[in-house]
Amino acid sequence: MKKSVVFRIAVAIGFFVLAIALFVIFGAEIIDTTKTFSIENITKIELTDGNNGSIVDIIDQDQIQSLIQPFNNNEFRRGESSTNYTGWRYRLNFYQGNAITTQIIVNSTERIDFEGRFYDIKDGSIDVEQYKELLSTSTELSS
Repeated sequence: MKKSVVFRIAVAIGFFVLAIALFVIFGAEIIDTTKTFSIENITKIELTDGNNGSIVDIIDQDQIQSLIQPFNNNEFRRGESSTNYTGWRYRLNFYQGNAITTQIIVNSTERIDFEGRFYDIKDGSIDVEQYKELLSTSTELSS
């Protein structure tokens, strides 16, 4: 009977150790693997072209909502750290009054950089053509 109790305890400890090992191995993948945004009450978006430094301020509420929509309406998969990477296509600074509340770097139609991490859009895409159009309109107006 004593061997049976020892065996049961050993099996229970084995399962416990296995559970901890699985959590350590896969736990980081389970926690915070997706990002959703709730960008609200934005009064201005500063859009910057990472290739040439052109900047346009968007204050029209319809345009602001159009630019916010891909972030608020989609889920993003967390990727690797972006700390050691340089260069980007577009940067959006979202303002409430005079304060920047959120900054998102758009690397492509499917990838963003947010707070030092890359995120890939799960379903859908970001309309970078809209960014090009807004920036070219701004350039034409300032010429």
